[in-house]
Amino acid sequence: MALPNVTITRDDLTSLLQPQEGLTVSLYHPTVQAAVEPEESSLHLKNLLARAKNELVERGVGRQEIDDLLAPAYDLLGDRTFWQHQLQGLAVFLSPGGLRHFRLPFEVGEMVSIGDSVHLKPLLPVLNLQGHFFVLALAQDRVQMYRATQHSIEEIDLTRWSIPTSLDEALRYDDLQKPESQHPNVTGPGRGQANDAVVGDAPNQRTHAFHGHGEDGDDPKERIRRFFNVLDDGLSKPLAAETAPLVLAGVEYLRPIFKSATSYDHVLDEGVDGNPEGFRPDEIHAKAWNVVQPYFRERIRDSKDRYGAGVVRGTASDDLPDILAAAYEGRVGVLFALRGVEAWGIFDLAGRRADVHAERGPGDVDLTDLACRQTLATGGEVFVVEEADMPSATPVAAVYRY
Repeated sequence: MALPNVTITRDDLTSLLQPQEGLTVSLYHPTVQAAVEPEESSLHLKNLLARAKNELVERGVGRQEIDDLLAPAYDLLGDRTFWQHQLQGLAVFLSPGGLRHFRLPFEVGEMVSIGDSVHLKPLLPVLNLQGHFFVLALAQDRVQMYRATQHSIEEIDLTRWSIPTSLDEALRYDDLQKPESQHPNVTGPGRGQANDAVVGDAPNQRTHAFHGHGEDGDDPKERIRRFFNVLDDGLSKPLAAETAPLVLAGVEYLRPIFKSATSYDHVLDEGVDGNPEGFRPDEIHAKAWNVVQPYFRERIRDSKDRYGAGVVRGTASDDLPDILAAAYEGRVGVLFALRGVEAWGIFDLAGRRADVHAERGPGDVDLTDLACRQTLATGGEVFVVEEADMPSATPVAAVYRY
């Protein structure tokens, strides 16, 4: 059994936002980071599956359909390896199309939600509260790349894109790729003896042909620059659609060389000092988070300021029915949602009316989750935050595009 994912990618989120055929069961529960006794986490899921089964029976779903829907999750209960590699929370999604599950690096409350779509809101802090960022650990003998959030870090396998990860490997690759008939043509600062050519129409898709033999080729700094240009060509593939910040980790003289060589526009000025080969991943994560945290906090502050200005201009609201209508119209640019708080009820789009119930009733959906889903589906930004970061004393608040 494959282990569940650690981080939720933009592709994962886009996939989960797609319409589902038939009913979808969303299960959330806290887990225990235990390598030996995983039974407690397994028991949580078993209890949630029993609740889901009862709710499906109450909805009139047939016994065989229920068994088919829940069977993949029941198969997890006895998978000891699965439960030995948990973090603080687990999300499980079941639909006629199959099973999706994600390890979560933060605690979540127990929840069973059954509806026409995935219940997303508890997932969003890992992606939207602080966002994700990249760390590129630079050393001449070995380059490693990580994708991280505030809570987690995982290494990206650069070999998937045949990216050279050492100076010797990169220069061998560069020499093999170098057409002998081409001549160097300096095209910009920091590129050394390079000829840049655009490959296709994708952003950041560049290739460099370097001619570093002779005096320049023997210069250590020029060799490193050639290495970083080849590395940057390879990184343009996994980073092509990204805007997340990139933190460089490495000795001080390497970072500015890479920054002058890269075509990625989101490299932070501040980096992690020292040879990363001497750091464990958790040490790199802690140091990189100290660098990137102010960047994310500034995003939240700026969005709160936009909300305050929008209230004055009439382009912001904390009224749930109004926000839901605007979200369906694609007008929500930024949405704040209070973490851990649901508003169960029914939304009538035609009448722009939300009936919020004190207790969850049959057919109810979490209206705050609905607002999050619709905002994301139309390209808006969502912050699922603690009370201190909410710009209003309500479960949701929004800044409108118009």
